[in-house]
Amino acid sequence: MIHNRKTPHTFQVATTLTPEEYRNLIERLNQSTCRSLAELLRDLITGQPVTTYFRSRSADEFLPIAMSLSNELTAAGKHLQETIAWLHLSEKGPKPNAAIHELETAFFAFDRKTDEIKEKLNIIYELWWHK
Repeated sequence: MIHNRKTPHTFQVATTLTPEEYRNLIERLNQSTCRSLAELLRDLITGQPVTTYFRSRSADEFLPIAMSLSNELTAAGKHLQETIAWLHLSEKGPKPNAAIHELETAFFAFDRKTDEIKEKLNIIYELWWHK
């Protein structure tokens, strides 16, 4: 949670914890996206949502990158399809036909590779999900 920097924190709260309670608190801090213990406690006390890593940090950090890669591949595939459609509309003579065929072949290989990447990402996701 981003706090308003114009409002200073002027009140302090002190408490004592058992070693087990402290370990649990530190564990919760390590599983959260909070940068400090004070930030975590402030969020808990004020009822703000605390974002936690669901499975593991590496998987949670990898998934947005993988989804971004998948989205980029999908966008590139759509652009390639649009190019092929444009070439079909403007074909005149044997040279554009050869280019169309070459592009269709490239698109098929690209589409197959995209599906393979998506399949691998799903496998990775499932492996991390079950850990």
